[in-house]
Amino acid sequence: MKKLFTFLLITVMAFSASAEELEYYTLGICGIQIDSYLAQPQNLTRILTNQGYLQSGTVGFDPQTFTLTLNDAVISCPKSIIYISTHGYSGYTEVTSLEISVNGNCVLETDSSNSNISCIESVGNVTTTQDFIFTGDGTLTMTSGNIPFLTVNKSRVLYRFNGPDVTINGGNYGIYSTNTYDVKYEMLKGSVTVDGSRLAIWNFFNAGAGIAGEMEFGNGMEIIEPEGGHLVFNPTMYSGGVMIQDENNTAAKHVKIGVSDYGLKVGDIAVTSINRDDILGDGKVTYNPETNTLTLNNATITGDDCINVAKTLSGLKILVQGEVTLNATHVARPAIYFNNSDNTIIQGVSSNGEYAKLNINVPDGNYVTPAIYYISYYGNDEYRAHIKDIDIHITGSAYIGSDNWDECLTIDNSNIISDAPSGEFYVIYDVQLVNCYVALPEGGYFDRGQLCNAQGQQYYGPYQILRSPAVAVPGDVNGDGQVTATDITALYNFLLNNDDSSIVNGDQDGDGFITSGDVTIVYNVILGN
Repeated sequence: MKKLFTFLLITVMAFSASAEELEYYTLGICGIQIDSYLAQPQNLTRILTNQGYLQSGTVGFDPQTFTLTLNDAVISCPKSIIYISTHGYSGYTEVTSLEISVNGNCVLETDSSNSNISCIESVGNVTTTQDFIFTGDGTLTMTSGNIPFLTVNKSRVLYRFNGPDVTINGGNYGIYSTNTYDVKYEMLKGSVTVDGSRLAIWNFFNAGAGIAGEMEFGNGMEIIEPEGGHLVFNPTMYSGGVMIQDENNTAAKHVKIGVSDYGLKVGDIAVTSINRDDILGDGKVTYNPETNTLTLNNATITGDDCINVAKTLSGLKILVQGEVTLNATHVARPAIYFNNSDNTIIQGVSSNGEYAKLNINVPDGNYVTPAIYYISYYGNDEYRAHIKDIDIHITGSAYIGSDNWDECLTIDNSNIISDAPSGEFYVIYDVQLVNCYVALPEGGYFDRGQLCNAQGQQYYGPYQILRSPAVAVPGDVNGDGQVTATDITALYNFLLNNDDSSIVNGDQDGDGFITSGDVTIVYNVILGN
């Protein structure tokens, strides 16, 4: 009996000492106040499981870093699941910055009267700040019949998403802040999708005292939905506050922020808002979504999909600078594949009087591989594709073709030369040549988009579409297409200083020399003689 009494006494004393040493935090999980005992490994998981709130996974809290870790955690609770407050907790360690580390697939579910995450200050106290930082590479889904993410009475709140994919499903609002003057959102990695039947995101405060808030994106993050989405201060709605509106300035009930995938592949690499400024990592390929322009600058691109345009992307402009080479590695896969070719253009940028060059190399073999393949969505003349101001050289068992019956293509001021022994060129419906002509086969022409020989039969073999020879304008010495005083100046600079830098066609009278007689001819052209 004496031994038992001694054991109980030691146990009580140990418990009392432990209780006296407990540190309490202004953080609650499912109505359970977090202290240093619960912060020990497995304790929080065990108690939440015993209470019936944690359905699976583990939950931990690190008081040193103020990090709440969710590992495949599924929590279903009729109370607010993560709760921060200083009201009535004098002497507690305040959690002003909470990191939520999400690992695996995590779910937080509560009823219509509570929130998944809430932070409430004592009424009237708006001098403190609060940070919510989401990290990890998992997924987090928060669902509430009312407001999943609630913040009340703060001078500043920061929402930072840096890793996980977060989905917030709200009954009325997704993210809601009231009496919160300064609100800031940061998106660095992952994604966040927010839904609310009234508003997806709403930060309410007095219009006279409020700051419009900020939204910052890093690593290519941007508002994907709604189209044209932007964070604004609206002084008229519900007495003023911050929300996300669409391109028509309509308050959004659905918002998605993340990395945009533009439906474009270059060298087997999907083009996103992260890599669009340097797709291949060599500084030679960029994509501008605002102008829908893919720029190739002296680039060499190799892959099964050198350039692949998805059906969702129309009107793409491929701008070629210098000399660009595409090496297709997959038999029967196009080097340039326009799954939506409406209003697309392949255009060269001239430099130092030379046209840009595009070399397209496809594999040799029994199969004929498309060098360029068109599939229109709408088609017809209104949505015509273009090849302009460029020299294209095609090698291998290659052809240019299309799929839909209503494809239209214009080739303007360009050379297209194919060495393929069994090459062909057909764009079903219509091909128009502007400032160029069919040089090979001799006497060849296009009939309803199909390259034919002089006998009107579909042509197979090497072909050449060449730029039309330039027609000299009488009196145009410097080659700018017009006759002005600058042409006379160019002749005088040559005659007096032997400066031929501006001379393109100085021998106007055809005698083999540039003399004062050529100056006279230019004068007469200017005078209209």
